[in-house]
Amino acid sequence: MMKGGDSCSNKNGFERTIRTVYAQKKAEHPTGDDMNGGLYEAMRKELRHAVEEIRMEIEHSMEKTNIDSLQSGKSDGFQGGSTLRKNHATKLEQSEKCRQDLLAKLLSEKQLGRDISKIVKELLSDSKNTVSEKPSRARRRSNDRSRMSERLTEEAEKYFEDFISNVEDTDIFIFGWGKE
Repeated sequence: MMKGGDSCSNKNGFERTIRTVYAQKKAEHPTGDDMNGGLYEAMRKELRHAVEEIRMEIEHSMEKTNIDSLQSGKSDGFQGGSTLRKNHATKLEQSEKCRQDLLAKLLSEKQLGRDISKIVKELLSDSKNTVSEKPSRARRRSNDRSRMSERLTEEAEKYFEDFISNVEDTDIFIFGWGKE
């Protein structure tokens, strides 16, 4: 239920609202004209009625909320704790599902890294076999290209190995999953 002071302040608040709307409408519709004055009075009456209905709905909902909270408090004192536990359990389940999804993605990324590393090694061995089968050329440019290609291949292989090492060593421990 509402306290006496609250209803008085609410009533004053509603009256202030009505006065404000009245002043705005008065500025829009001067009362000098009888036709506009009648329309203005009708609008004013409707506005007061609407404000009163809203006030009654608010009071009714506040009373109902107070009654519901009192009844629920009497029937089950631990309902609030139970609700908190349910919310916590739900969030924990969502977190666990998210963790499992991330772990699955991490494992698939690891496998992809291994596959890429394997492909790079196969390409390296194929290119070495191809280079050894070809007759050596005397031209300096060809030798420079071969050396550059070997260096690039070695750098690519090192890059993929570092990537796989970083994924294996770092990502699992960031989320605390590697300690299970």
